[in-house]
Amino acid sequence: MSFQFEVPQFVKRQQRDLSRILVHFTNQCNGASLISSAVKLAQLKQATLRGMTIIDTTRLLDDLSQEGSAAFAAYETERMSEWDKNRDEIRSNFSFSCLAAGLDFDLCSKQGNTLKIVANESRFQDLLITSATRQKKPVPVELSAASAIEVIRTAHCPTLVLRDQPNSIERVLMVHDGSKESSRAFSSFHSQCLFPNATFRLITIQNSQADAERLLSEQYHQFEANSYQFEHGYLVGKPSTLLPQYIENWEADLVVYGVKEKRPLVDKMIGQTSELILKKTSASLYSA
Repeated sequence: MSFQFEVPQFVKRQQRDLSRILVHFTNQCNGASLISSAVKLAQLKQATLRGMTIIDTTRLLDDLSQEGSAAFAAYETERMSEWDKNRDEIRSNFSFSCLAAGLDFDLCSKQGNTLKIVANESRFQDLLITSATRQKKPVPVELSAASAIEVIRTAHCPTLVLRDQPNSIERVLMVHDGSKESSRAFSSFHSQCLFPNATFRLITIQNSQADAERLLSEQYHQFEANSYQFEHGYLVGKPSTLLPQYIENWEADLVVYGVKEKRPLVDKMIGQTSELILKKTSASLYSA
C-alpha cells in the first residue's frame, strides 16, 4: 500500500438544482437520525421532502406461493404488523420536523417489493436517502449492507445511504478506482453540493503507482470545476482489501464511491467493495 498526501487546494464549484428528495424509512427506532439528516439537506437545498415507508411483503408472498410453513407465515404477518405500528410514529415525527423547519413535504405508505417500489418512486426524485445497518444479522425490516447496495442499483437517482446510528457528515472521502461507476458518482456528488462545509479528501486507487498517479492527475483537474478545500493522494492495491481499513483509519463520515454492476462469481470470491464499506466501516455511502 502506498499513500501520498498533499496539502489542501481550493477550487471553484458549480451546482445543479436539487429540488426533490425521497426519504426511505426502514424500521429503525423512530428514524430520528434519518429525519434530522434529511431535513438539514432539504433546508440547505430548499428542496421538497417525500417520506416513504414500505412494508415489504415479498418474503410472505414467496412463502405462500411455495406452500411454506404456517409458522413462518405467522411470523411474517406479526413482523409486518409491528412495522405498521412503528411507521405511524415515524410518519408523525417526520411531519413534525418538516413543519417545524418550514419545508414542503408529503408522505406515502407502500406495500410490496421494496426494490420495485424504490425504482418506481425514485424516477421522479433528485436524491434518495435511506439507511443501512452494520449488524451482521439485521432484523428483517432493516436494510442490510447487501440490500442497501441493491437499492442503489435499482434507484433511478443518486442515493445517500446513512447509517443506523447518528453520524454527522464532517469528513468526506472521495474514492475513484478508474471505473465509469466512480466517475458517475463523482459527477453527481459535485453537482449536488450536499456538504459544502465538510473536510474533503480525494484518493485514487489502482494496481500500480503509475496508474494511480495518472488517475489522480485526471481527477484533480475535474475538481477545478468545484469549490471546496481538499486533500489528495493515492493508494496502490485492491480496493476491497485497502479501502475499509483506510476509511476507518481516516474516520470518514461519508464515502463517495461507485457501485458496480452485480458480478456473482467475483462478488462471492472477493466481495463487492461498496458492500464491504457498509459492512466493515461506520461510514455512510453516496453513489449514483
